Amino acid sequence: MRSRALIAFLVVTVVGVAVALLSAARDERDLAFTLGVAPGLVAAELGPGGVACQTPVDVAESFDGVRLFVGTFHRPGQPLGVTVRRAGRGGPIAKGRLPSGYPDGARPTVALDATASAGEQVEVCVRNLGDRRVALFGGPELAKRDSTVEIAGRDQHTDLVLEFTQESRSALAWLPEIFDRASVFRPVWVGTWTYWLLVGLVLLGAPALLARALRDAFGATDGSGDGDGSLAGDLPQSRTQA
Repeated sequence: MRSRALIAFLVVTVVGVAVALLSAARDERDLAFTLGVAPGLVAAELGPGGVACQTPVDVAESFDGVRLFVGTFHRPGQPLGVTVRRAGRGGPIAKGRLPSGYPDGARPTVALDATASAGEQVEVCVRNLGDRRVALFGGPELAKRDSTVEIAGRDQHTDLVLEFTQESRSALAWLPEIFDRASVFRPVWVGTWTYWLLVGLVLLGAPALLARALRDAFGATDGSGDGDGSLAGDLPQSRTQA
């Protein structure tokens, strides 16, 4: 009985770990980084030909797509052009185009024709290529203190909701990069290897300890049944009075 319980426990543990790894491998994500702006107002309203630029933006991770939050005033969305260039009206880095027809309140991703590299400081400009107005949602300028929205060179005191994307990767594929970033905020003796060791301990060490505890528990149960189980031997013997 004890060996069967241990085998069942180990099988359930292995299956559980396998399911967790499979789930992580199938969990695809494309988000490189975001400005952290929550949508709360119209950050920029663009008429035909209008351009709004979020500047400057520090590129935390390389990206090849930009996700917007667009309002269309209850009509089919207008075509938009997105240009990424070096901050300070520098040279262009990448550009993309969003076709018309998207719904009001959509959060479309505009694919770029090149990749913006990590470490750059850029500005992201959105141009209305249609013949009707559109709204770009965002928040007050306090949402991103070192960046702002400009229209025709004028500070709008707002920030756009922008998400920067890259080729989709699974959560499992992100682990090396996550551990590498985490190792920056550490004591000097901690490295990326430390986090891999912790993962190994969780996946292998914890089940092993639980299996040992289960084995010891069964061993204690087996040893408790010695004798006939009667309490009579522990009771004092009464003497008959003459």
